Order: sequence, then structure tokens, then C-alpha cells
Amino acid sequence: MKARRRAGARCRLKAWHILFLLLVAGLAIRLYPAVTHEFPVNFDSIYHARIGQIVADTGWVPADDPAAGGRPHLYPPLYHLLLGYSSIASGVPVIELVKYVLPIVSVLLIFTVFFMARRHSGEGVAIWAAAFVLFNPIIAAQSYDSPQLFGLLLFPIAAHLFLKRNYQIAGVLLGVCMLFNYSAAVAIIAVMALFAVMKALRGDKKPAICAGLTSAVGFGIASIWLFIAASRAGRCLDLSTGVSTLIGLGFYNILAIVPLVAIWAFFVFYALRERNDDYALFWKAAMGIGTAGVIISLFEPRIHPYDQLLLFGLALSVLLAEMRLKLRYNLIIAILGIVLTLTVAAYVSPTLSSDDLAAAKWLVANHGGSVLANPEISGAINTLAAPKKVAVRTEFDLFLECIPDSARWKEAYEALATRDDARAAGIMETYGIDYVIVGARDVWNYDFDIEKFGRMESLQEVFRSGETAVYARISQ
Repeated sequence: MKARRRAGARCRLKAWHILFLLLVAGLAIRLYPAVTHEFPVNFDSIYHARIGQIVADTGWVPADDPAAGGRPHLYPPLYHLLLGYSSIASGVPVIELVKYVLPIVSVLLIFTVFFMARRHSGEGVAIWAAAFVLFNPIIAAQSYDSPQLFGLLLFPIAAHLFLKRNYQIAGVLLGVCMLFNYSAAVAIIAVMALFAVMKALRGDKKPAICAGLTSAVGFGIASIWLFIAASRAGRCLDLSTGVSTLIGLGFYNILAIVPLVAIWAFFVFYALRERNDDYALFWKAAMGIGTAGVIISLFEPRIHPYDQLLLFGLALSVLLAEMRLKLRYNLIIAILGIVLTLTVAAYVSPTLSSDDLAAAKWLVANHGGSVLANPEISGAINTLAAPKKVAVRTEFDLFLECIPDSARWKEAYEALATRDDARAAGIMETYGIDYVIVGARDVWNYDFDIEKFGRMESLQEVFRSGETAVYARISQ
């Protein structure tokens, strides 16, 4: 008996050694873009940095985002509170801190996945599940601007508790997810619901009751904030401004990913076709919802395609380990994942080029007024101008689905996109737009017609850095 216990302790020690090595490797890979880029990698993080800095300055999330003309702040509070209080404790500005938080969270996911998989499938499977989730290029690519990662971090523990019918603690974790990110919480609820339906069709209605109780506890935990956000949203909610149509590279990137998602899903479902225990069935449901979500998001981008990819990526990592492949096949999958993850880290580009950032800094330092620019540059100007009184009021922004004057937003978008010079000039005159910033990203990502601004007699170029130009109205 003692010999078996010692052997078990040695195995656990080896498992924790492997986890430690995964942790070190994961941090080295994930933090590379943060260390090598001056500005947050993706544009969602620019918005989060702005709100996090307000928390650091005032102690709480704002009722309105001052940089967007008083637009109600609807985003769940926990991520911004974490950023703000971490900045206070460390003395590091939020604009710098925000580059590191989500990459670290994405690496910590190996521990929650390991905990869950070990409880259901043993230590060997758990180690592979942790490795697959760490070297999953989908998760790696979203490790820089997706607060959904907090939900992903809690998802495995919530799933374990739900399957054990512990709806109280599972519900608390669901509520915490809601206070970090709405879509992550919706994903958990959707997976529980589909799992409950599949079990009900087999004559077991208890999971449906557990799913309902878990959801009720979660909504109860988050109810105060949900009420506050709902009451604010009533002032201006317009989902048509929430996510721009997937165009250009955005659409083609997702379109290229869809066949790969479908192939992996078919492979996993076929390989595990005879596994119908609750654990496998739950993660099959997660993969099914993630796969369907990616496909549907091509036609309805407001469901956030990259959120669906995160759910698919997590389910894929868990189920690949559950297939219990021979060592050489697991190694091949892991090596493929490592190569793709390293590629992601090496080629992740900052949300702003050095030219874009130079133009944004120049405008903030030297001028004020109304600015017309793409979402990334707009957010950078607003964030760089905070926490001072914001002199630059950006007319075009995509960060949340609540803009006080959505008609103004849509026409500003039209001024960038239209190929009618007179129409663009008229919109700028109507809304008193003083400056336009345009660069290469406007062409290859948004397909905006930027040449028209150089043709307008009412504008003159006042700043240029490489491919990025700033135009000002002559009449001002």
C-alpha cells in the first residue's frame, strides 16, 4: 500500500513538473508580442485600457465613456476593475498593463483544463488536454484582446461542477463569467442547454433541472449589474452599430477557417462516435455549438465569430485528449500546434502601424476637434487623450453597441466608405469634422476610398508618416 502511494506521488510530481514546463513555455510564447510591441496588440484592448485607466483614477467603472460623447458604459465591470486596481497596486499604467493580462490568463487555462480532465479521465489525458489547449493556435490568436478568455478560464471548472450536479458553485462561476464577459456566459448556458436537451431525449431530465438552477444562480449573482446595464442601454442601444459587416480580410479570414473547423469537427465526432458518457457528451455539445456559431457568424457577425472560435478551440483541445491516441499521434498534433502557435506569436501585428500611431500621437499632442478615422485609430486617439479632459472627440467608433447618435455614426462611416467625393465632403461639413486620418489599413481591411480626401479642395494634408496621412479642413 505504501509503495503504491509513493508511486502515485511520484506520478503526480511528474505531472506537476510537466505543467510547470508548459507554464514557462506558454508565458514565453504568449508574452513575446506584448514585450516587442509598444501599443496593445488589438483594438479592443485600446478601449479596455481607457476604461481601466478611469477605474485607476476614480476607483470605479464610469457610468459613461467620456471619450465617446457620453456613450453609456455597458461592458461588464470585472475586467476593468482588475486592470484599474492592478495598475494602482503595481504603479504600471493601464495602457502598458493591458498588454500582459490576457496572455497570462490564456496560459493559466492549462490548470483549469488539467483539473477538470484529471477528475474525469485521469492524469495522462489531463496532461495532453493541457498541452493541446496551450498550443491551440485559435486560443493563441485571441490571447491579446478577448476578455472572453476569463470565461474560458472558468468554463472547465463550471463544466465539472455542472456534471457533478453542483449547481450552486457552478452558478456562482457562471455569474462571475457574466461580470467578466457576456458572450462567454452565453456560451456556457448554451452548452448546458444543448447537453440537457440531448440527455432529455434519452430519458434523463435531471440535467435540464440542473441547467436551469445553475443559470438562475448565475443571473442572480450578476443581476444588479445586468439591471444597471439594461437601464443604461435603453438610452441608445442600436445593435446595427455594434459590429461592422465582415468585409475584406475579416470576411476572407473567417471563410478560410470554416472548412478547417468543419474538418476537425467531423474528425473528432467520428472518432468519438461511441463515447456517450456525460463528460464526452458535454464537450461534444460545446464543439457543436462552436462549429455552428463559426458558420453562422459569416452571415451574422454580431454573434462575434472569434468568440465562437474560442469555444470551438477549447472543446477541440479537450476532445482530442479524450480520443486517447497513440503517443506518436499526440506528439504530431502537439508539434503541429506548437508550430502554428509560434507562427501566431511571431506574426501578430499591433493594432496600429508605427505610422498610424505617429499620426494619432501628433494629433493628440497638437490639436483638438472632431476626427474621422477607422476604429483602431479612433480608439487610440481617445485612449491616448485620457485621463485628461478629452479634446479629441472621435466621430467613428465600434467598441460597444450603444452610441448616443447612431445616425451620425453611420454617416461618418459612409464618409469613409463612399467613393462620392461630394457626399463625403457634405457629411464632414454637416458634422463639423476637422481632421481625417487615413492609412494603409483603411484600404486592405475596410476597403475605404481614401484617395478622395487628397482630391478635396476643402482639405489640406497637414501631417504624413509613411502611408498614413492627416488632412485638416482649410476653412477652420
